Amino acid sequence: MTVNGLRLQHELRGYPCRMLEVNPPPKKAICTAPSFGRLVPDLDTITDAMTSYLARSCEKLRKQDSLCGTITVFLHTDRFRKTPGNGQPAKQYYNSRTVELPHPTNSTAELLRYAQASLKAIFQFGYNFQKVGVILTNLVPADYRQKGLFVEGPDERMIKLAGLMDKLNYRYGRDKLRLASQQYNPDWPMKQEYLSPCYTTKWEDILEAR
Repeated sequence: MTVNGLRLQHELRGYPCRMLEVNPPPKKAICTAPSFGRLVPDLDTITDAMTSYLARSCEKLRKQDSLCGTITVFLHTDRFRKTPGNGQPAKQYYNSRTVELPHPTNSTAELLRYAQASLKAIFQFGYNFQKVGVILTNLVPADYRQKGLFVEGPDERMIKLAGLMDKLNYRYGRDKLRLASQQYNPDWPMKQEYLSPCYTTKWEDILEAR
């Protein structure tokens, strides 16, 4: 059972080996990149998915009170896909674009401008894409402010607006308020027919002893 089994044995005997993290440290990077439920060939649908992934990443960013200084968007096809008819490997494509922001921010609307420009730069027609992803890096505390010589700091109104949207969506349901490019097409989300039950986070999934 390796060292984890030994630690478990000590824990059961009353010797603590793992300290409980009451306040876990903030993440150094945030990535959201689930695969599509089907292969997607068009830019509009991929933009819809990317906007939703960016919204999720920004929610996590604001939840840990951080700002993002760098955003990366990547896109790729299914490397295991075969060409129908002859069984040969299908043509593949992968690309990514990283943007250093002029100032750190956690506003979804502000980050979306850079994400959309990056996606348009790396998108190629003629491919069936399996995944688009967003990575937020170079994270700093939410109170970090530094103005450049030729660049103003982040738009405080946009940051407050993003926080307000989080509160309203928490009260009335996820994505009740969302950006216009987040069309919420039901075709692209990943398939979850075999998703494991959430035993510890959903009342309806709690195990029952009979």
